[in-house]
Amino acid sequence: MEKNILKQSIDFLAKDKKLKTLIEKYPYPKFMPDDNYFNALSKSIIYQQLSGKVAKIIYTRFLTLFKKEIPTPGQYLAFENHQLKSIGLSKQKIDYINNLSNFFIKDSNNINFKTESEKEIGRELIKIKGIGQWTVDMFMMFTLCKT
Repeated sequence: MEKNILKQSIDFLAKDKKLKTLIEKYPYPKFMPDDNYFNALSKSIIYQQLSGKVAKIIYTRFLTLFKKEIPTPGQYLAFENHQLKSIGLSKQKIDYINNLSNFFIKDSNNINFKTESEKEIGRELIKIKGIGQWTVDMFMMFTLCKT
């Protein structure tokens, strides 16, 4: 998120007496782009339509498959479906992360996440079965730090 927009937003919110107290107490948030796009999107898929608690458990098990390292698309595809089901992933989510893995292996060179417009990034990601508009919007905000 651009500093200017963030500052303007916080200045506006600080006009409220209660919020001003909190704003003075806590520092500005720092948004750091994350360049591990596969991990961010696979985590989003895992969290879709689950309670945060359940999703966190499944995601932790997911990382355990990769010895707590952030997985690559190729490493993900090396697992059998039964192994992925054993950690709590549904068949549909396994398929969605397969689609995502194949995108990053075959098609991700067609898009530069750092320089392409949000519209173009969204247009490419939405083509991946399992990635919807909400996932694209969250990816833009929290992974790419775009507005």
